[in-house]
Amino acid sequence: MKKSLLFGLFAILLTAVVGLTGCNVASSVFSSSYSGIGSTTATGSVSGRLTSPEAVLSGTVTSGGDTIRALLNSIIISGEAITITDASRFRVFWGISSEVGSSYTPISAVVGTTTATKMDIVFVLDNTGSMSGRIKAVKDSIAAFAASLEAAGTDVKFGVVSYGDDATEQSALPLPSSASEVKTWLDALTGVGGGDIPENPLDSIMYAYNGFTWRTDAQKVFVTIIDTSCHQAGDSSSFTTWEVSSVESALSGNASVYVVSPKLDSYGSTGPDGYANTGDVRWLADGYGWFSGVASATYGTTRPYTGTGGKWVELPTSGDIDLTTLGIATTVTKGYILEFSKPTSSSTFWIYVQVDTDGDGIFDSDGLLTFGLITAGGGKWLSNGELADPALGVKGSSNN
Repeated sequence: MKKSLLFGLFAILLTAVVGLTGCNVASSVFSSSYSGIGSTTATGSVSGRLTSPEAVLSGTVTSGGDTIRALLNSIIISGEAITITDASRFRVFWGISSEVGSSYTPISAVVGTTTATKMDIVFVLDNTGSMSGRIKAVKDSIAAFAASLEAAGTDVKFGVVSYGDDATEQSALPLPSSASEVKTWLDALTGVGGGDIPENPLDSIMYAYNGFTWRTDAQKVFVTIIDTSCHQAGDSSSFTTWEVSSVESALSGNASVYVVSPKLDSYGSTGPDGYANTGDVRWLADGYGWFSGVASATYGTTRPYTGTGGKWVELPTSGDIDLTTLGIATTVTKGYILEFSKPTSSSTFWIYVQVDTDGDGIFDSDGLLTFGLITAGGGKWLSNGELADPALGVKGSSNN
């Protein structure tokens, strides 16, 4: 990738960081302040999750004494982070079950935007032979992008996972690393073979999600780069036990995936690249992508998944990749804060948020955030960032 792609991502993320009008609210229990836009009203009821949300919300829930703060990642519509300045366009509910329903209770919350958003970003990089002609540019672009975020004063930490097909082709630089550490690690990274056309980013995403040390009050963001389709469970290979749907379920409400990948189209009913049950990683970003029988002219109009609230950018068929065109620097750094009194003494509960993205009075987007014990494919994490069962992996910390 060229450095210009990274700076394009930076520009988009940085633009989103600009605070909305309103008073600056200093919290006595949290380290960062935010620009308040008003308060929600504890009214309404819900019967379940939205079936076709315009956007999927993700974020992190932390506590300070009896105060709860939910940090929402950027809300992306049609590839761009939107700006909301009316608190009434948010609705907040809580429940003690992960199944959203009539038992969920509405709560009032102070709503604001922040320019002090913390971000933990993990790059998931295809490092197989098919990328050999552009891998140096890709690595340079990642390093420049990371450095530009730090230079802008963003509170950001990085991780990297490179992958091929088999787990033995995977290597990682864990969180919390600096931009200079990312560059040093990438400079020393060598390519792997890869055994067929599809690659295996799903294992790498979940390896980082379950095993890296994520800060509890930081946005969790993946930037995944791939030049083909992805392996899934049941695709006649034994490379992964994950499917796009199971990864989406594990990350939903907790992390956003940004994807740089090609259009996967005109493959009939078998799957991308003609392999049975392989997947389109774009599904993890915005939910759109390949679907049985889709043609290139209509690629991206069918939405078989809801995604994680990230953004997709097409990988060019030739030439260097320019990460700056992703606009991640703008979208990733724009977040919303919902602050309210702790609704229960329970150690684990769920926060369900609905948003009216276009101001028409209809709540068209939603997300379910977890406070307390989080499970994802066997990895059990507490809200303080530590593994509930140390035998399941490395012990993390909040790293505030």
